[in-house]
Amino acid sequence: MAQQAIALNQQDHALTTGLADFNASFAQTEEFPNPARSTEKDSFAYELAQKTSISGGSQLNRSISQEQSSHLKASYHAPIKADAILALDLSPNSQNYNYVTIDDAASSATEIAYNKGALAKATLDMQASQSTRTLRYSLSKLQDDHTTPLGKHSTRDLLATLEPERTGRDPLSASEQAQMLATLHQQILLQQNPDALSASPLPERLRTGR
Repeated sequence: MAQQAIALNQQDHALTTGLADFNASFAQTEEFPNPARSTEKDSFAYELAQKTSISGGSQLNRSISQEQSSHLKASYHAPIKADAILALDLSPNSQNYNYVTIDDAASSATEIAYNKGALAKATLDMQASQSTRTLRYSLSKLQDDHTTPLGKHSTRDLLATLEPERTGRDPLSASEQAQMLATLHQQILLQQNPDALSASPLPERLRTGR
């Protein structure tokens, strides 16, 4: 007998992006503008992907997982002073610049599961990292090598958020549920800024309950 088709409900749609799965990448041709240091390059490469899996024997016993990821790598030369003109050649007098490399990554994973029609699992795992390294040269000599790393990891169990009665609070009204699902839908999207992972997950009224 053919397996029954699985349909997503309003809650499932809120916890997924609604986009078809994809893999995308963008890159510029690498350039090597500094003849004095041939290994330094100006470059840009960005990758973005999403993968979704829906499984289960029936509508009442189904699982949904969705993973999103992004990765940015870039490097460039910049004048030390914003109003200066960069004209790199083999002379030491031209070698006054910053060489910046960037390595940023982000991921988001949502897991939802139902057992006999009841919500059994709802989790959101997010990571974001940023790393910027700046090499400062003056008259061709390295004056400073500074790296600014930033990274955060957030894991959330959404069961009590979706069904507050599990923790002894009043069930959400229809309007509160709609607001909660709309807020969660925005939060399951990739977050490139690590600091944003510390933001309050829901409006105050829904976080504290009644």
